[in-house]
Amino acid sequence: MIKAALIKGFDCVVVNYVGMAGIKITVSSNFEFSKSPRLYDAANTSDLAEAAIYIRNLNKTRFLGAAGISLGGSILANVSHN
Repeated sequence: MIKAALIKGFDCVVVNYVGMAGIKITVSSNFEFSKSPRLYDAANTSDLAEAAIYIRNLNKTRFLGAAGISLGGSILANVSHN
């Protein structure tokens, strides 16, 4: 999916959930939403919200879209539901 998006000229970002893809769970963080240790959960959308806010603040005029597969799709569904 990333390769196809890059070919079409999109900039891409991969968001890995806390506790997934080798990301360590820490007690303290510089990020607003990551202040306590937790494992991934499709109902918890704070990791995605944190990433989206950071990306949006890099360039407020660019279109921000999202695509997800499996757990990522469930997280996006929960974001869109809220």
